[in-house]
Amino acid sequence: MADAEHASKSPVGVCSGRILLFAEVKQLLSAVQLVLDTQKFNTGGFRNVNITFTNSQISVQVDDKTVTFHFDQLRLSPVSCNGLICLPNGEIQLRMQVSGPNIGCQANTSQKSHHQRQLVERLQKKYHLCACVMCGQRLLTKDCKFKRVLPLPSENWNDLADSWFCHRHDDQSGAIPNTLLPRESDCLVGELYCLIHKSKLAVKSYQISANHYLQCCRCRNPIGELYKGRPLCKEKAACLEEKVVYPDTVKLHYHSISLSSEERNTHRKAVELSGNERIHLKQEDSNLSDRIHLKEEDFLARYFLDQCRIFTSYRFLVQPQVANQKHCKQCCLVWLLDGDALMYSQEVALRSEVTEVKQTTVVKVLYRAYFQTAHSCPGQKNCADPYKTWRKDRTVHDIELPHSLYIAFLTSLVRNTRHLPSSLRYLNGFHVGYLHKLPASVT
Repeated sequence: MADAEHASKSPVGVCSGRILLFAEVKQLLSAVQLVLDTQKFNTGGFRNVNITFTNSQISVQVDDKTVTFHFDQLRLSPVSCNGLICLPNGEIQLRMQVSGPNIGCQANTSQKSHHQRQLVERLQKKYHLCACVMCGQRLLTKDCKFKRVLPLPSENWNDLADSWFCHRHDDQSGAIPNTLLPRESDCLVGELYCLIHKSKLAVKSYQISANHYLQCCRCRNPIGELYKGRPLCKEKAACLEEKVVYPDTVKLHYHSISLSSEERNTHRKAVELSGNERIHLKQEDSNLSDRIHLKEEDFLARYFLDQCRIFTSYRFLVQPQVANQKHCKQCCLVWLLDGDALMYSQEVALRSEVTEVKQTTVVKVLYRAYFQTAHSCPGQKNCADPYKTWRKDRTVHDIELPHSLYIAFLTSLVRNTRHLPSSLRYLNGFHVGYLHKLPASVT
């Protein structure tokens, strides 16, 4: 036989319902952790469940019904199956060796620069379509033209600038600046955002909040912020720790803008129509909101990876940036476990069918959220020790997010935690969560 088979029988209570398959690939170990969650159909007595593995499929047979999960770009090794556990809550867990593209190898270091080159090419062609991703409001002026669309270096480039030399290194007038700012006709492209001159924004398309964040004037969706960077003068940089706000330079976040004419036309129709016609349009484009949330989640995943590279830290204390925090403060402890985890997850009804399980790339984290009021704040006895410990630890990096983005961040983590098998949702006082990363061609 071309495919080696391995079967195991487990006494699990069975009736009509659904079954969840979850698989997390450990790339460097060439191994996968598999979980079959059967608790949604184990309410009616105990019967035999037959589970069969092949090199590319897992089949679950219950009475006369067989659900088959087919893996994309993943080859299983059934003979290496070990660690089989049947939990009282209906979960079946096991491990086995796997093979496939990029499994057993280090991550490709050229992916970051390739993704940035794609962004540069896309902005060169479609910057005139730049609009708010929520309502389709045009953001740039009608006569906007960029003479240069250039990639930005890594965020911590200026930390290494003192090690750069040229034939004029003894001349102070040729010193390297601390910050890169765009000219009026420039667009500087980073991994998560682009920098443009403020004059390129349409005057009535945005408004600036007290915290220097930019909002769409139509739907109040945060689209970016005024750029904050190091002082241009090195003498000031030596004595000034906080970053300086540059009022003429705008940072636009990719997850908040759209460069697609198709999405923009859909938004324009939604504004022009009303009543039943608008409801019908929402039904036709019901997945638009999901695409926006995925872009937001992808931005957060890449943002945390970027912060991890810049500050060489895997632990973060995340807080929302709001004008008044006297009465209610919020924070979230985040511990990055894997920045490039491969995950397979599929939930199906218990009926005879073959389901294709697609691979997704995620950033896996541990998180713990705190909501503090005037009567309960970190540091008191009712608060757990991790917050006090992390607060004093200088290796923990502080991150401030716009309040709306902070809420979206927590919402994404909680939603994704609920999609995990119940036994994998909690670890050492922290919740286990993840953030999806979209392929470069989609972002």
